[in-house]
Amino acid sequence: MADEPSETVTLLIENVPVKCNKQQLIENSNYFKVMFEGNFVERDKSTITLEEIDLKSMNLILSLLVDSSTAFMLGEDDLLHVLQTSCMLQFEDLRDNCVSILTEKLNPENAIKIWFVCESHGICPLYLKAKNLALIEFNVIKDTNALIDLDLTQVHLYLANVTLQCKSELDVFTTCMQWYYENGDGDVKSLIKLLSCVDFQSASEEEIKEMMIMPDVHNNQILRELFRLIFTFKGADAENYSSTIDFVKNLFNSNKRNKTFVDPVLFVKKYSTNTLNESSGESKEDNVEVHHDIYKRKRKYMRVGGIEDTTATLFIYDMLRKKYIKCIDVPEEKYVGYEGFHIVGYKEQIFLFGGEVTLGSGHWNLNFWVYDTIRDRWERKTRLPSGRRHFQSCICGPYLYIIGGTGTFRIIQDNMFWYNYIDNIWSTQLVLPCPASQLRCCNYNDKLLLINVNNRCGYLCTNMQGVYITLDFQDDTNLVLSYPPHFSLFTYNGRIYVKSNSSLIEFELSTTKLRVTNVWSPSNPTSTDLFAHWDVIESIVCNDSVFTLYKCTQTKSVQFEIMSMLEKDKMASQTLPAQVEDFNIDLSTKMFALQHHYKMVVNDVYINELPVISNSQMEVFLESI
Repeated sequence: MADEPSETVTLLIENVPVKCNKQQLIENSNYFKVMFEGNFVERDKSTITLEEIDLKSMNLILSLLVDSSTAFMLGEDDLLHVLQTSCMLQFEDLRDNCVSILTEKLNPENAIKIWFVCESHGICPLYLKAKNLALIEFNVIKDTNALIDLDLTQVHLYLANVTLQCKSELDVFTTCMQWYYENGDGDVKSLIKLLSCVDFQSASEEEIKEMMIMPDVHNNQILRELFRLIFTFKGADAENYSSTIDFVKNLFNSNKRNKTFVDPVLFVKKYSTNTLNESSGESKEDNVEVHHDIYKRKRKYMRVGGIEDTTATLFIYDMLRKKYIKCIDVPEEKYVGYEGFHIVGYKEQIFLFGGEVTLGSGHWNLNFWVYDTIRDRWERKTRLPSGRRHFQSCICGPYLYIIGGTGTFRIIQDNMFWYNYIDNIWSTQLVLPCPASQLRCCNYNDKLLLINVNNRCGYLCTNMQGVYITLDFQDDTNLVLSYPPHFSLFTYNGRIYVKSNSSLIEFELSTTKLRVTNVWSPSNPTSTDLFAHWDVIESIVCNDSVFTLYKCTQTKSVQFEIMSMLEKDKMASQTLPAQVEDFNIDLSTKMFALQHHYKMVVNDVYINELPVISNSQMEVFLESI
């Protein structure tokens, strides 16, 4: 038939003819379907020239149309090229297949490359996941060649991002120099522009001195003078200096690196309307068991058999939009029936572990579940060495500490053990320096810090064998009238905080002392009475805010609040909604911090914008030196 497309068509790509099955192109590509079935001149042509299409990628696509299973054997670069070409020519199934495979292969070394390719084609959420991973794993990426093939603009988009999780600004500058050695070609302008990636406000004087002695800085007169000015400005007001170029001033009028770009996540349960086995005639009292907690207090728990249905979901509290965002549904087998388990966030992953089914039964949850937010699935990573419930936990670097709690035969545990997530190693049990019921724990500079207000001291764990430095409380001016019996413990900007129902106590670690530096009370006097009954207090720091979950196990009341650490002197808290969609925040609610990729869709903030340095500006600066 005259109107039917011919069987073959020749695509001229990079001046190389590629013979294709026309019907195969029509069936797999919307681009070619419209071209050959629409009213276009190419419809009747036997040879069609395709511009800006990669020849190798097109040949790979044609072979994948025959056998798509071979896509998983392609290297990352080939996959990305096939993905780009599939997007341009609208091979939707191939595009989706490439996205699926790249999601499985996503790791710190290829995250930046996948981020920029996928973002350029609007492939979401893969580009958000890759971007989030790249920003979290800078300390791994800096020691690879992942940045070598980037251009200057892309290097800036990565290294100047305020959410880049770096240990020091010296590491950022060193990474800039590594890129410059490979791509700079001796262009001083490029090197000056790279300075906009560094947060000189946060960099210490020692770090700046180390930057100054690097060969390409020390041996270049222009850069030596720039760093002299930078060093002069450190700790001074840049506005007071008028004889230097604006670029140097802007380095100190910049945004600061955000060390903890995380959001609070709530684990919230929703129970069915009929939570008791009415057909058996059980009363509410019949469906309750009484057990003693770590403080020897009587606590009532619903029998597992009396609960028909529960649904658990993780909600992120979006601080910018001031609303809860549904994040992840938790499968029932991960939590139903378990009492005293923990759920925590580690980088882009979520850990769920511990707990006991039917208190006192000896049926322990030994599974260590990990939810991978990149691949959107749960996996059992390992098994706990022993059963434990109602413990404390803390992540310090790659180590997860499990502290105290109740073990087999309902024995209170005055010990701890740790798990190295990277090496998949569990420690033996390590003796605690005092009874676990008296301790609270937190991460202090990637070391485990324990606080005992009863003994007016703290303990800093110095190695993985459970060796501690005892830190005595020091309150020379008697700022603290009395220490609270119930409190949460956290760190912020190098200081340690004890947050109770009626005060916020700030400590500074000094050698072997925990020196009290300040104490604040709520600005609203009634707050003390309002929070007086809270016996469980949990806090997490997200950016410059501290989120606190107050619980009263006796009245079963719960309150969720936020307080800005930038205005901690006011100690003014804002109560957040206790209902999340159809879920209510209650005693079973758990809270943790997580850096989730959903946040990456927000407009980026940079230390400095990439500067434009004109020849005239360079001449002015050269004259000044």
